[in-house]
Parts: sequence; structure tokens; C-alpha cells
Amino acid sequence: MQSKIIATALQILFLSLSCFAENYSCRADVFMPDGYSDKATVWSPDHAKYVLLSSKPEHAESDEASHTISIYAGARLLRVFTLEDLSGATFVKWSPDSRAYT
Repeated sequence: MQSKIIATALQILFLSLSCFAENYSCRADVFMPDGYSDKATVWSPDHAKYVLLSSKPEHAESDEASHTISIYAGARLLRVFTLEDLSGATFVKWSPDSRAYT
């Protein structure tokens, strides 16, 4: 009888962890170089920070544009990354607690 209770408890725990893992999986927002011209924004889970992807000139070919990734906390600019010769996709993923991004 006790083993059935333990087995049931473990099943419930496994299903709960599966749902949690699905909500905070490794899935990320993916942007191709031409998507930068749309000024894509990826908000953190707490909606206090965001990543902004942009390019100059807008709608230029990927090998002719300068691609920028800007990180904001509210209206304050925290960091800017400039990418030259971007030829692949960019993946953006926030941590569940909104403290880190990749």
C-alpha cells in the first residue's frame, strides 16, 4: 500500500516538473537577419527589461547592414552589441527570473 502511495506521489511530481520544464524550456525567440529591420523586441518574463534588435540601414541585405542588439531596463540602455556580417539566425532567451538572457 505504501509503495502505491509513493508511486502515485512520484507520478504527480514528475507531471508537475514536466509542466514547469515546458513553460521554461530551452525554446528561444529566433530572428533571421532580415527580421532586425522590423525592430523586434523580446520582453523579459517580468516585463521590466527587453532586448531590441535593429539594423541600419533598414531593409538592407544582411551583408550590407549593421545589426544591433540593445538591452534595456525600462527606458535605461544597459548594453549595445553591434554585429557585422551577420549571416545566421539570432536566438534570444530570457531566464525565468528575468535576470539573464542568452
